[in-house]
Amino acid sequence: MRARLLLTLLRLIARLPLPVVHALGAAIGWLLYLIPNNQRRVAEINLRMAFPELDETARRRLLRDTLIESGKTLTEIGVMWFRPLAKVKKLVREIHGVEHFRELEAHGKGVIALTPHLGQWELMGLITPEYMPMTSLYRPMRMAELEGPITAARERAGNRLQPTTVQGVKEVYAALRRGELVGILPDQDPKDEGGAFVPFFGVDAYTMTFVCRLAIRSGVGVLVGYAERLPKGRGYRLIAHAVDPAINDGPLESSLAVMNQAVEACIREAPAQYQWIYKRWKRRPDGEPPIY
Repeated sequence: MRARLLLTLLRLIARLPLPVVHALGAAIGWLLYLIPNNQRRVAEINLRMAFPELDETARRRLLRDTLIESGKTLTEIGVMWFRPLAKVKKLVREIHGVEHFRELEAHGKGVIALTPHLGQWELMGLITPEYMPMTSLYRPMRMAELEGPITAARERAGNRLQPTTVQGVKEVYAALRRGELVGILPDQDPKDEGGAFVPFFGVDAYTMTFVCRLAIRSGVGVLVGYAERLPKGRGYRLIAHAVDPAINDGPLESSLAVMNQAVEACIREAPAQYQWIYKRWKRRPDGEPPIY
């Protein structure tokens, strides 16, 4: 019942104009900012760690903007999943960095595309398959009833989803051998055996090693991109950057540092649109006290 209600709500939101969807999200964000809650607490801690150079006034302004953008991320999910694909594509107003795709494609190899939790990351999986055949790793939904409808929504543009399993990883390697694009969210908290502590905004963060192992082993080019939310519900600006080729070199620790630096650079371009409500520094090195 809960899954059906959620899907119904998302489909209703998908019918609304984007400015209205964002206005609803902004209202949720203002409530998160005004009323004490765990999301605000986590965001406050994260912003204090990531931007120690900001004074208190600037940091609180960024906190407010962050929670407003988080509210928009929540409400626009229905648009990404359940609005007709042709209408979703019309929401893209600008695209920057296509030349990086073309340059890597010309090499005849696959491409790894990193999409951090910045802006509207779901949109990247709907637009990027226009440029290259795409396979993406994903974590299955916690509510099993949502798995079918949402997977179908995410794959409707041609993005083939593979779960984070042994078989899914094999499919990713096969896609690169075919010269295709592989999409991965690089800033998720990995399982115990799949991560290492690497600086992120100057603070050690438990970082997935799979991306860099894949880059080192395959030797393919790596991009990082995001869909920036434009003001007043005008749509989105898609941005892609080439990642330093040093990500393909060893040792693993150096490759991980390159990856985190590339992700951090994108976040600094649109800091309020990063998912600061996520406990990115939850896991700590042995002997360090908890942050949250």
